[in-house]
Amino acid sequence: MTKLGHVLWIGGSTCSGKSELARRIARRPGYALYRVDEREPKTLDHVDGRHYPSFARWAEMSLDERWVRSSVDELVADTLALCGDLFEMVVTDLAADPTPTIVEGFQLLPELVAPVIPTSRHAVFLVATPEFRRATHYARAHAWTMPVRTSDPERSQRNRLERDDRVGEHVARAASERDLKTIVVDGSRALDDVATQVEAHLELAH
Repeated sequence: MTKLGHVLWIGGSTCSGKSELARRIARRPGYALYRVDEREPKTLDHVDGRHYPSFARWAEMSLDERWVRSSVDELVADTLALCGDLFEMVVTDLAADPTPTIVEGFQLLPELVAPVIPTSRHAVFLVATPEFRRATHYARAHAWTMPVRTSDPERSQRNRLERDDRVGEHVARAASERDLKTIVVDGSRALDDVATQVEAHLELAH
């Protein structure tokens, strides 16, 4: 697979500060910011479902099918598969644009990123502890926006948080197996301190 030397990757679990850190780094002259959440198609209207079957499965499920009736094991499997399809879309975009770019998103799994980085200093993964993730999640105004649209808000919320726990564990394990930098975020350090550590790790990437 082609190495994308002009790209820096900030992946990791939800509620770990990825977005803010990516925005800070992308303020440097010459960098663009690419947020996977904004790139992700919301429907199948502009995506070939035959080429992206995992995305098609995710997009075609109702909220109840996805968050209420799926087991956590199924949610984790569907999420990891979805990440693979989205990553292919992201790499296609980035390969066509040589602009130095900071890419941010929980969809950037270590096993997907590893083949496209020339050195380990091109990627970092932030993993929030379950306690910090929940505190951050519930502090957000939109924490219940999705769950209240299901038939069982409490169950869908619980499934979502347990899914995020499991995906965070997957990210930490996969990054460790590939000797990629992981930073645990538990709220004990100021965001500025974490940002300094992230920038120190990535500063030699370009």
